Parts: sequence; structure tokens; C-alpha cells
Amino acid sequence: MPFISEEIWQTLPHHGDSIVTQPYPATLPERNAKEIESEFSVLEQFVATVRTGRSLLNYQPGKVIAAYGMATDPAVLDILQRLAAHLGHLGKGTVQLQPVAQWPAQNVLRLIVGGLTVGITVEGDVDLRKALERIKKQREECSKEAARIETKLGAADFTSKAPPDVVAEHKQRSQALRQEQELLANSERQLQGMIR
Repeated sequence: MPFISEEIWQTLPHHGDSIVTQPYPATLPERNAKEIESEFSVLEQFVATVRTGRSLLNYQPGKVIAAYGMATDPAVLDILQRLAAHLGHLGKGTVQLQPVAQWPAQNVLRLIVGGLTVGITVEGDVDLRKALERIKKQREECSKEAARIETKLGAADFTSKAPPDVVAEHKQRSQALRQEQELLANSERQLQGMIR
């Protein structure tokens, strides 16, 4: 809810004498669309994975890349197909949605997050050794953060005294860090294979 001052309120069309006497805005149930939220979540996860791949390979932000995508869940794949134009635009490149077996056999960094697989073409003057160093550094940082959160969650004082929503937030963060560690470990193995 944006902040609206009395001065702004008075210049807009309104009912009543003052903003302070108006009821607080209520949510409209007809504007609650769970299916759109789930579609956006898929879009967000795919684009974030593409951007992670771009970052790992140290591609310039404006560089147009070739990316591939696949989902194990047919419903998620359907969402990806409907949003294909947006995936390409937000990922700064072209996106082909096809089975992993149809992707190029070499020079594709595969990133697997949940049931979603994203492939980023490794092309140009990518320094794979530097990319590997960056991944190792990120893995170390991720491991330290995960250990810190796991220690916190393992402490009886924290779990008994902290509000349930804070504990749940820490558990979600811990799960996200585990997924990130898996992604980085997988990427590290792939890059080591490309260097050989």
C-alpha cells in the first residue's frame, strides 16, 4: 500500500472530507488468483536459474545467450510453453523448450532446480577455470551460511523462543541453501568435464 498524504488525497477524486476518516482498503477475493501465482512462480524460478547460469559463466548482462529448458512435470512444462516469449526476454536470449536428449551434447551447462532443468550454452571466450573458481567460492560461502542456519535451528533455545514464522523462514532458507549447494556441485562437475 503506497503512502498517500492528506495533500495528495485532497487533489484526487474522493469521497469524504479526509483520508483519516476513510476505511482501510480491503482485499478483493475476486483478485486472488492462485493459478497466476503458480505460473509466476515457475516463470520466476526459470528466469532465476538462467540468470544464475549467466552469472556462473560471467556473461555480460546484455549478451544474448541460447538457453534450453525442460520440466519433469507436464503442468510446469505447459506453463513454460505458454510463457516462452517472456522466458526469452527476461533471460536475455533465446529459449528452446525440448527434452534434454535433444540438447547439444557438449558446451551446455545444465542447471537442475527441483523438477526444472535449464541449459545455458557455453560459448565465446568464457574462462572455464575462472568460472570453476567462482563456483567453488560460492559453494564455500553457501556451506558456511547453511552451517550457520543449521546450528541455529539445532539450538533448542532458538526453536523454543523464536516465533514460529521465524523458525519456518530459517527452515525455508536452509532448504534453499541445500538446493543451491546441489546446483553448484552439479555445475562444478560439469565445468570440470568441459575443461578436460
